Amino acid sequence: YRKKFLNLMEIFFILNLFFLIIFYFFNLKAYKIASIINLFDKPNKRKIHKTKIPLIGGILIWFVFGANLLTYQFFFNLEIVFLKFFLLSTIFFFVGLIDDKFSLKANFRLFVLFFSSIFLYKLLNIREIEFILIDKIGLFHVYYGGIFLTVFCILLFQNSMNMIDGLNGLSTSIFIGLLLFLLFKNQTTNNFIFIQLILFLLIFFIFNMGNKIFMGDSGIYFVSSFIGMSFIYLSQYQSNLTVNSIFLIMILPGIDMFRLFIHRILNKKFPFNPDNNHIHHILLKKFSPNLSLILILGLSFFPIIFFEYLKINFVLILILFFIAYFWLINKKKRSKA
Repeated sequence: YRKKFLNLMEIFFILNLFFLIIFYFFNLKAYKIASIINLFDKPNKRKIHKTKIPLIGGILIWFVFGANLLTYQFFFNLEIVFLKFFLLSTIFFFVGLIDDKFSLKANFRLFVLFFSSIFLYKLLNIREIEFILIDKIGLFHVYYGGIFLTVFCILLFQNSMNMIDGLNGLSTSIFIGLLLFLLFKNQTTNNFIFIQLILFLLIFFIFNMGNKIFMGDSGIYFVSSFIGMSFIYLSQYQSNLTVNSIFLIMILPGIDMFRLFIHRILNKKFPFNPDNNHIHHILLKKFSPNLSLILILGLSFFPIIFFEYLKINFVLILILFFIAYFWLINKKKRSKA
């Protein structure tokens, strides 16, 4: 048994290394791959970059991560729920990919994703939201409409991450932070899937920070839906993953999306129409890109750190977050002497 275990561990290590090397190589050749399929993010008045950048990060993550999952299933009998997550997230991936290529209308994207997600959730028999656990209050059962609430939460997270994606390293860093949180909180499933996705994202982060590749809507849609489903799934099996924690670790993308919607509606614009009023656009007018990234990430993760590890009151954390958020949004740019 010991010899068999060691052999399995060797296979596991070799497979991990193989997929990481493949993913690194694909990122290295991103421009050539993007040229073959003609998929680039071209500069315009809303974009920060000045040259066209390969928009294939999502394709690479989806392809290599999917091959990784299938290989694990063959060798190690992977928990089937992760394959179900991958299949459902693939719908998000393809809608995002078509959007990258042809710029779909927002209401059409939402319509397709909403109803296809409901259909696949039922077809694949994935556990939906059946109860909500609120810290220090208790358990609330969802007797009706759990599937609609489940899909609504996934779409809410996916859209908020899509809106906050506009600064190199930002969405990737948030995804990594969310996965690390799942890694430390998880008591139900094997962690190696989360670890492997983190490693892929770290490699992508290096190339993305060098302006060599962008994730695109395909990547944002795929990774956000996979992570969103993982949070929902684990929250239904673990008493240590409450609504409070999930809300706090996802608070910044959600609040910034809500602020943008209110701002656009007040200005008589369609809520999904793009503009330059996202938090990263605002901070880039005041700070350098690297400092803007650090400030946004600090704002993203201090609430969950304060709540989970410093045990500070939930309401107090919300007050501190909103003070910090609106202070950054409204802070005047320091004039040069």
